[in-house]
Amino acid sequence: MISGGGGLGDPLERDPNLVLMDLLNGYILEEQVKSVYGVVISDGIVNREATELIRKEIRVRRKHPHNCPKCGYVEPIPELISQLEGDRVIIEHIYKCPTCMDICHILMMYQY
Repeated sequence: MISGGGGLGDPLERDPNLVLMDLLNGYILEEQVKSVYGVVISDGIVNREATELIRKEIRVRRKHPHNCPKCGYVEPIPELISQLEGDRVIIEHIYKCPTCMDICHILMMYQY
């Protein structure tokens, strides 16, 4: 079976239980569940709280890419250390820029 097409709508709006079913039916890969759909599955069930957090993280990253302050390199961030405090998302990320080799520390807070 060959899949194709970009789908309809924002993948972050897809019902997490349907994402789980897509995974179980082999329509999507395990890596895509979190990175594309923003769904966290723990012990075979959807973790609602973690899913809400990762979806907010992804939305923040879409609006505010993380650039190296020294050379402007845009860092793709697979995982973030973040917290959800009420309606605030706090994101912290430390990385070594592969372009200029500078150590970059990013700390962002966003209100929802």
